[in-house]
Amino acid sequence: MRGRSAALERAGGNPACGVVPRAKASILLSGWEQTMAKRSPRALRQSGDDNYLALVRAFPLRPIRSEAELDRAIAVIDSLIARDDLDLEQEDYLDVLGDLVHKYEAEHNPLVAVSDSDMVRFLADSNEMTQTELAQRSGVAESTISAILAGKRKLSRRHIAALSRVFRVSPAVFFPEAEEMTHERVATVLSRRSDLDLSRDLLVSLASAFACDPDRACWHAFQELVAANRPGMPTDLMVSRMNSCAQPHAGVSCWWPASLSLTAPDVQALADAFSVEPQCWKVFREMVEEAIPEMRAIQREIAEEN
Repeated sequence: MRGRSAALERAGGNPACGVVPRAKASILLSGWEQTMAKRSPRALRQSGDDNYLALVRAFPLRPIRSEAELDRAIAVIDSLIARDDLDLEQEDYLDVLGDLVHKYEAEHNPLVAVSDSDMVRFLADSNEMTQTELAQRSGVAESTISAILAGKRKLSRRHIAALSRVFRVSPAVFFPEAEEMTHERVATVLSRRSDLDLSRDLLVSLASAFACDPDRACWHAFQELVAANRPGMPTDLMVSRMNSCAQPHAGVSCWWPASLSLTAPDVQALADAFSVEPQCWKVFREMVEEAIPEMRAIQREIAEEN
């Protein structure tokens, strides 16, 4: 996968993605739209130029140099990719802006490549949503969703817009950059999203604390928070148990490379960040699942010593 711009290019006019070819578009037009379609090429070109210039004035096409500019660029992409009435010049603008985001994130926040089928399946599983329910809520035919999950069909721009609304994520998550997602990069992305000062060591301590919780109630509650559901325990209680679990034990301090002093707003901000960065969430879930058997072994050793 070549990143954001490739996904935008793929969804912008490919019949295989369910987008109607321009040569056949007039068949679907009616009334005023047919009249517009019959306008002279010069008139259409003038209209398209005006639309393009309006976009450039609102957000100029120039290299992205900061996280603030990146957030603004992604917001523009989010607003445009959900539309189905873009003209050629607007699609060109979208493609170039995608290239600029692609270049910045390749240098600063590269993400691991995930196929369309894996991403949709992961988001559906994380939200405990069946294929039938996803079809009903997104308006995408169940047969189409089945084909996407089977890897037989790619996501179109319309599919991405619909699924983004259902899962409450940015369309950008469906066309990430093909780079390894390390724990350090997860921390960088989450810090930008949550305004928390996160590090790789802090993530390791957090994952270990979740794994150390005896009945995993905190972990289950946090997963519910990420899915925007009501957690099974109050956030204040979760924070208290997490901070208590993260107290280093003799001989096993290597599992706590950074101390935890969480607050309820911290946990909520982190859950919100994970909810819009599903690839980071996937990596963190793997961290916790890998830590659980290690924590069980350590807890047994401590119990035997006492």
